[in-house]
Amino acid sequence: MIDLSQVKVTNIMADGSICEDLSTYLDTHPLPENVQRMILGFIRDGRAIREQKERGMAHD
Repeated sequence: MIDLSQVKVTNIMADGSICEDLSTYLDTHPLPENVQRMILGFIRDGRAIREQKERGMAHD
């Protein structure tokens, strides 16, 4: 088993800042609008793919 007790993680964010607690990062650093649109696009594309697959399975 690997001993992880001495491991230290440094979260260096895209803006160059160091973030100690990722759970609070987005509270003070909102995602840029283009990133929000990109994520929304991934969600919509995934939903469309899933619906296509479900329709294809219904015809089998």
